[in-house]
Amino acid sequence: FLFFFFFFFLFFFFFFFFKQKTAYEMLRSLVGSEMCIRDSLISQKSKHFCSFCGKFSFKRKAVGIWRCDPCQKTVAGGAYTLSTPNSNTVRSTVRRLREQTQK
Repeated sequence: FLFFFFFFFLFFFFFFFFKQKTAYEMLRSLVGSEMCIRDSLISQKSKHFCSFCGKFSFKRKAVGIWRCDPCQKTVAGGAYTLSTPNSNTVRSTVRRLREQTQK
């Protein structure tokens, strides 16, 4: 009886963990970094707002290089998004320091 239980356990262990998964099962099982990779692919393919011409036309050309086709501007940004949280912090700090020196 113990042998049968052990064989039954091994069979279901290998069947459930090593079988080929469908697309629905794969989406449910995304965790941690896999979820971040999926989200970054979505954000890097979308168009971002151009502050120069006012259109949603910034597209990623390479890692960290973003280009607006209508106004031909090229900007360095994040790898997957145009602006990163650190760049937002730096931008607000520079603006605040600039306003202090003008007073």
